[in-house]
Parts: sequence; C-alpha cells; structure tokens
Amino acid sequence: MASVNQFTKSLQTIIDIVVQITPLAAPRPTFNIALVVGPCAGTTMDSQTERIRLYTQGTWSKDMLADGFSALSDEYKSAALYFNQSPAPLYLYIGKADPAGLKKLTVNAGGTGYHVGDILGVTQAGASAGTVRVATLAPGSPSGVVATVTVQNAGTGYTVATGKATTSSGSPKGTGCTVNITAVGESPLVALQACRTVNYDWYVGIVPAAVKADHIEIASWVEDVSPSTIYAYTTSDADCITNASTDVGSQLEALEYSRVFGQYCSSNALAVAAIMGYAMGQNSGLANSAYTLKFKGEVGITTEDVTDTQLAYLQDKNLNVYLSYGNYYNWIVEGKMANGSFFDEKINLDMLVSDIQLNVADLLNSTRRYRRPKPE
Repeated sequence: MASVNQFTKSLQTIIDIVVQITPLAAPRPTFNIALVVGPCAGTTMDSQTERIRLYTQGTWSKDMLADGFSALSDEYKSAALYFNQSPAPLYLYIGKADPAGLKKLTVNAGGTGYHVGDILGVTQAGASAGTVRVATLAPGSPSGVVATVTVQNAGTGYTVATGKATTSSGSPKGTGCTVNITAVGESPLVALQACRTVNYDWYVGIVPAAVKADHIEIASWVEDVSPSTIYAYTTSDADCITNASTDVGSQLEALEYSRVFGQYCSSNALAVAAIMGYAMGQNSGLANSAYTLKFKGEVGITTEDVTDTQLAYLQDKNLNVYLSYGNYYNWIVEGKMANGSFFDEKINLDMLVSDIQLNVADLLNSTRRYRRPKPE
C-alpha cells in the first residue's frame, strides 16, 4: 500500500476542470409543414378558439372524416394530394377561414371625435369580436368624422346589415360612428394572418378558394412576414399561356415577389398541394436531403397539354407547370418563385438564417458572463 505524502499538491492547480450544464437548445423550426386554409364546413373548429388543427401522415383521412370534413371538400382533397406524394410529408395543418367573419364594411354615419388608427368594435346581435380600424377621416373635419374603415379582426357570427353601432377604444373616445356590413366571410389574407398569429410551425400557406386579387394581396404580405413563409397557389387563367400582362403570373413576376410559388393547371384547382407535399416530405433536414422541385413528379395530377409557345409564356412569367416529356416522364418545370429564383434556394436560405439566429441565441442563453449595456 502506497504511503500518503502529506506534502502532495492538488492537480487542481494544474488542471482546472469546470463542469457547466447548459440549457437545452430551443426547438428548431422544421420547414416541412404546410397549411391549407378553408371554411372547414361541418367541423367543430371555431375560428375564435381553434383556428388550426394538425393532421398526421397515416391517420389524416380517418381523422379528418371523423372531425366532420367532407371527402369532397377542398381541404380534404388538398390533404389527399399533399399526403400522397413520395416521400410523404409527416404533418399538415388545416386552418379555418370564418364564413361569418367581417369582410367588407362602409361607413354609414361618421360620428365625431375619432382619430386615424382608432379601433372600433362592431356590434351585432349574435356576433362577437369583430373590430375595424379607422383608416381615413372626412376631409377638413377637425372633429374627427370617420370616412373609411378597414377590418382589424374579423370576429364571428356576423351577417350583412346596415347602420350597426360601434364601440370605441380611443382616448378620447369618438362617438356616433355606425357602419354597414356589406360582405362577410374572412378574406384569404385575413385568414392566413390569423393562422400565422396563433401558430408559427407551418412554412407553406395554401388557400384553395383564393382568386387573382387574393393571390396578389397575400403575396405582398408574405414577402415581409415573420417568421419566413411561402405562399403557394394554383391558377387556371387561360391568359397565363398567352402574351397577356394582366394575368396573376405576369403581375407577380413584375412585382418581383420572391415568396410566392404559382402553378398553372387547367384541370385541378388544387394542384399546387401536390408539389408542396413533395417539398415538405423531402425536407427532412438530414444529410443529403437537399432537393430541387424541377423534374419532379406530382402524384394525382394530370399533365398539361401546352404548345412550345404557350410553355415559353409560362416560363417568362415564372409560372410552374406539370408536363409530359418523351411520352414517358411526367415532370414539373421549373420549380421557380415569382421573381425567378428557385424554391430550393429560398427554403434553404430561410433554414440557414433560422439556424444562425437560434445558434447565436443558444450561445447567449448559455453564457454566464456578458457585458451589460451602460446606462444612458
């Protein structure tokens, strides 16, 4: 047995070991979940309490039918296209666009004492939570007479009506403004914005009921929304395969929007759900999972019969289209966003930015010593 040397020195003076347990890193966005927005008719979903619902590969069909969706609804058919791709995505959110929410209003009586930006509650029996924002005042009205309003929160339970009273949250509060409800049913943009407010998990938004004006409005919003988002739509507008400049493809291309993906399809208004299903299924985030959309198949979609001239028009407008090549291969081309950049470039740049932000935040969160800002 070795004798104990009372003069032995501690190794701590030479080898100083510090054990530090750091907090768990924040969960990473997956960039592989889409959202389909529709009225969700027949379901128990309530836009005020449950704006979106998650469905999973393998059980989505049974679960959606059990939740009250019709197999003929756009939401169900979009989910079928989305989940039937190979590889199949794991998740899909379905969002509710409230058919009884405020959509369009005019001013009936302008009242007095209002300011631009005031938020007014819209009062109607059986309805709730609908608010509008004072957009403009009547010219030369120092007393604050309301001229126009815009929807702030669509609420639920509204019907078309005239002369509905409002409540004001301004300080000082204006009085006497009444409004006419000229249209109900949330616009696609308002519904998407509401879905983004309650959930940040989804990356691609799809609204089957949206029309040209909606696509342009959503594209403007999605360009700068945070967190980063992609909007995908289908169009069957015959002007897209001509040299017209008023179709949705031409307009979005001219505006150089980089976060909107359009597909021309004359036979299926839900076609873009298929290629987005492939994109979300392919994006596992693992090694060797990078991909492009060009030359990929779309299960459940019929190829387009377009001439070379018509194809050139589509490509000039950066609209994607599903075609047959060599009478054997069915491929989508070109996999581009409205501004001509490629979808894979956009999603991978978004993933890179997210990773850098979260890695730096993790470092800040785990650092015990940091320099406090000096007081002013």
